[in-house]
Amino acid sequence: ISPYMYESKEKDKGTYDFKTEYRPLYEYASRMEHKDKAILDAENIINGNHSDVNYYSSMWLYILIHLGNAWRHGDVVSLPVIDLKNAPSLETLKVRDLTLEEATTIVNQIKRKDLKANKNNATNHFNCPEDLVVQYATAAIICSIIQSKTIGKIGYKDNEEEFPMIDFRMRNRDRYSQKSHSAFFKDFKIKNFEFKSLKMNRTVL
Repeated sequence: ISPYMYESKEKDKGTYDFKTEYRPLYEYASRMEHKDKAILDAENIINGNHSDVNYYSSMWLYILIHLGNAWRHGDVVSLPVIDLKNAPSLETLKVRDLTLEEATTIVNQIKRKDLKANKNNATNHFNCPEDLVVQYATAAIICSIIQSKTIGKIGYKDNEEEFPMIDFRMRNRDRYSQKSHSAFFKDFKIKNFEFKSLKMNRTVL
């Protein structure tokens, strides 16, 4: 088969515009109102009420990680759960936000993990912008609580410490759930916005 018989399709090399796309997304993802939606969704997941489940916390954490790290999709969704030993419960998070000290402890847990890039096994350094520490930690706790309460029901057999925080419960982990995407961006001011991992990587770099 001659390669000259086919037209080559040039891949999208674009980035998100800082003022009109990246900054509005950053500000939107940093809103603590996402916490309430994530907790309600988490309770539905844990209680087996799957008729109204969006895996909202997974999408929130997925976006937050991308905002400060030029990581491929596979590396983001492979980030393992945190240790919940001293973390607040969902009931506590309902009535108050994390303190900066509590959130920093959670984020430091993630920073201490031995993270490797799936593509080349290079070390992945986790970066968390200072003004997103509470948001990162909150989403990480909710995601980890979901996994701790439901992991036995979905067939994981690996070491518990290696369970992924972000889980859209899809057979194909090479992409996020479109349902989760739609739910998370429902109130975003940029209508029909589509989040793309590689495009965000180029933007962050």
